[in-house]
Parts: sequence; structure tokens; C-alpha cells
Amino acid sequence: KLKTQENKKLVESIKKHVSIKHGDLVLDVGGRDGNVAFELQDAKWVHIVDPDPRVKTLKEPGKFWNKKVQDVEFDPKVKYKLIICGHVLGYLGLQETQKEVVGQLVKLLDEDGGTLVLFYNTNNGYMGELLN
Repeated sequence: KLKTQENKKLVESIKKHVSIKHGDLVLDVGGRDGNVAFELQDAKWVHIVDPDPRVKTLKEPGKFWNKKVQDVEFDPKVKYKLIICGHVLGYLGLQETQKEVVGQLVKLLDEDGGTLVLFYNTNNGYMGELLN
């Protein structure tokens, strides 16, 4: 990631294509320390999901779930303007679990222009099928 500057390029691309205003909620699934989400929105409007017990966020997010995304009970009334899901779906294992998680994330999007950003390793063959 350091060599390719993946996170920097991701932030630049999101800023170019997605309009995030102060107060818009951002969910970062597999967000680790929050370095991508915190570049896009104030920490109190950022929610992060990451199951790694060693994760320490760079700032204090509005919410942090130290769980697998499929184990989080999201409030269906809370809607996100932006959901970032990076290198997560390949770790979910079963194709049915991947499909369920993507469906769950889509339901969490703001109906007035919410955006789901998925990025993944291209060597994971099922991803293209899932996205289709």
C-alpha cells in the first residue's frame, strides 16, 4: 500500500466523484485506523467496522464496531452518504455471505444519492460475478 499509494489514490478518486458535506455520515467497512474516512469527513460523522482487535483508530470516530461486518446490527434508520468497503468481501469466504453483506450495505445507503465504493483485489474471481 505504501508503494502504490492506494489509500491516497482512493481518497482522491472519492473526492472527485462523491460530494460529502459536513454532517453526512460515512461508513468505512474494514476501515482499520480510519485513514481513508478521516480524509473525507470529520471524525464524529465517521463510523468504522473492523474485526481486528489490534486496530487503533487515528481519531475518535462517531461509532466503532470491533466486529465482522456481518455481525454488526446496524440501525436501519441510520443512512450513509458514503460507504467504503475495501478489501473486505474477499475475506468473507462464502459467496452467499458476500451477497448478504453487499445487500445489507446497499440498504444502509442514503436514498438521496448515497454511494457505495467497493475495491478489491482483481485476483478474486467471484467479485466480478457478485458486482454484476
